[in-house]
Amino acid sequence: YPALSFANHCCKPSVGVRFDGGQAFLFPEEDLQAGDEITIHYAETANIKTWTQLQHFLEFNYGFKCIAGCKCGIFAASGK
Repeated sequence: YPALSFANHCCKPSVGVRFDGGQAFLFPEEDLQAGDEITIHYAETANIKTWTQLQHFLEFNYGFKCIAGCKCGIFAASGK
């Protein structure tokens, strides 16, 4: 999935990803305009329930942590 690796992570992504064999298919989650950033949720299928779980998952698998107060608002930085 070399082209997919260009998409950044967001907990509220602009596109969803469906895998079929060796191919990944992107589908819009919102209206996209030319120049909009393509983002995907790196942990979408990981059954993550809390901010802490998300942080551990992203750091272990991708080497970064989501920033506190990110625009997604899915989790509060308090661990909820």
